[in-house]
Amino acid sequence: MKKIIYKKLAQDCIKFFLLILFTISIIIWVLQAVNYLDFITEDGHGFLVYFNYTLLSLPKIIGRIFPFAIFLSCLLYTSDAADE
Repeated sequence: MKKIIYKKLAQDCIKFFLLILFTISIIIWVLQAVNYLDFITEDGHGFLVYFNYTLLSLPKIIGRIFPFAIFLSCLLYTSDAADE
């Protein structure tokens, strides 16, 4: 019985963590992508350079958001579980 409860708890926590991680990362990634529009408009680079810059910034964003997402998912999941 205990294993089922802990497995369910771990699955729910991981799902909530991934949801928070990707949601915050995508929001920050879009904001960064808007900042990189200067490469196209002012510097005259092509769309492929812009796309590469925005795509290569995604792992850095995820790495910086990772600890915050862990904290937030544990905090929000435990408060949500206490309400039930």
